[in-house]
Amino acid sequence: MLGLLYLSRLESADCNIDDISEYLGSNRTATAAFLSILRKENLVRSETERYRQKYSLTPRGIRKAEEIESRINSRLMQYREQHI
Repeated sequence: MLGLLYLSRLESADCNIDDISEYLGSNRTATAAFLSILRKENLVRSETERYRQKYSLTPRGIRKAEEIESRINSRLMQYREQHI
């Protein structure tokens, strides 16, 4: 839960592993899980944006991109709840 509190701050800031460890303490498992979530979310954002650019020329493409983004975000939230 602690990682969720700082996620937006860390995403917007130019931070490194020391910054993350400061918030999560010395718990290596929590730090690793948090970094894994950040990597997955960044990948989701880039893939979703790529899909939108490719298929957003039609209303159906826009809906499809939104559906995919929604499903992925739902899975990421479940992953967060399980690992933080």
